Order: sequence, then structure tokens, then C-alpha cells
Amino acid sequence: MRFLSQGPDTEGKLELKMTSMIDVVFLLLIFFIVTLRIQKPEAMIEARLEKAAVSKEPGEGPGRGDDFTAIKLILSRLPGGVVMREINTMRFPRDADLYRFLARMKDQSDEGKVLVVCADDVPYGDLVRTIGVIQQAGLPIDFPD
Repeated sequence: MRFLSQGPDTEGKLELKMTSMIDVVFLLLIFFIVTLRIQKPEAMIEARLEKAAVSKEPGEGPGRGDDFTAIKLILSRLPGGVVMREINTMRFPRDADLYRFLARMKDQSDEGKVLVVCADDVPYGDLVRTIGVIQQAGLPIDFPD
């Protein structure tokens, strides 16, 4: 704010200079827009990041009727562009087949978890869809270090 000089025609008037205030408001607006962080959707995926006790023997693993501690699910992309999900030697090209297998594993043991290993060339959407199938089966998810 600025008082005008005391003269006969400007006696007691108060004038407000808005130009510099508008400049400051626009600078603040630009600053907050540039520094704004929008939460990415993948941050909302629930995953337990505990270490899994994976069996070391190549013949051991789920599917034999015994309790399991971890299922290693490998996502890879075949030359034709098809994403393949593989557990031990079993392949699951469809979501329904993977869900049935994981639900059966969930019935066998409540303490088991799924260790998801994903190749770099697998599309993000296929990884998210696979994580959704695992969550529907009711198993916790783990990712390798």
C-alpha cells in the first residue's frame, strides 16, 4: 500500500498497487504446480516385502500335497509377445488356471506366499493383472531383492 502525497485533490486517499501482488501470486502458483506430486497407481498395490524361505532343491516345491513356504512365479515374454507365467515346470497362460492353482495352494497352507519374478520385457499391465490374480487367491506377495 502506498499513501499518495498530501495535496489539495488527493487528501487522505489510499491507493493499493495490485501489479506486484499479482506477480507474486502467479509465481507462487507456478511454484506449487511444478512441485506437486501426484501419487502413482502402482503405489497402492499391497505387497509384503518379507524374505521368503524358498526351497533350494530343484525337485522340491508346491504341488505335491505338502505345506509350502513360497511359490516362485516367473513372468516371461515369449518370442510371439505372449506373456507366460510359470511355477516350477507348470505354465499358466490364462488367469483362471493360475487362480485355481493358487487357490489350491492357499487351501494347503495359510503361511505360504508367492515370490514374483518378472522379466524386464513383460508389459506392466500383465504384471498388475497377475498380482491381482494372486491377491484374489488370498496369498501374500513377495518380490526378490
